[in-house]
Amino acid sequence: MTFEKDLQTRKSDTLKLYQLAKAEYLQNRTAENWRNFCDRKTDCMRLGVRIQQEERLFRRFDFGGLLY
Repeated sequence: MTFEKDLQTRKSDTLKLYQLAKAEYLQNRTAENWRNFCDRKTDCMRLGVRIQQEERLFRRFDFGGLLY
């Protein structure tokens, strides 16, 4: 049970760090912020954290009824 709690805590902390890094990168697009953002995203992927679908909403376009 302790492992589960520790894992969930690590996941939530990692997601918060990812969100902060993303906001910082979007505010000030520098190479350092980009590296930090990518590192935090990699950390999320390694722990199996699911990143919200909000990023994909910006990528959807309607071309004659087909969504991309």
